[in-house]
Amino acid sequence: MFYTADLITVRIPGVRPLSEVIAGGPPDDAFWQSLGAAVHGFHAAGVYHADMNAYNLQIDDKGELWMLDFDRGRLLQPGSWQQQTLRRLHRSLQKIRSLDPKLHFSNEDWERFLEGYFQASRSA
Repeated sequence: MFYTADLITVRIPGVRPLSEVIAGGPPDDAFWQSLGAAVHGFHAAGVYHADMNAYNLQIDDKGELWMLDFDRGRLLQPGSWQQQTLRRLHRSLQKIRSLDPKLHFSNEDWERFLEGYFQASRSA
């Protein structure tokens, strides 16, 4: 038996981690809502990301969401994993804010994110 660890790498032009985006200035409500809607789009397609955090979510210069680091990702039927990944992302955002209190992330931002997420789920 043998194992190969093949890695596919593509450079995405103008992409920055969410952590960097929110360090640069306070994103508006529309940003958080569109981010929530984009995450819902991944979830609706069954995309499970085992480590959804503020570094693995990347935003390009057009405002599009990219998810990186799918080494433990897979496609799943809807289920409790969706809420688990949202909790993981929320913990990540809270953690990086605790490390840098000047970081632009608040409870209101998270509420806007959830509004976008759940609005997308209602319109799907």
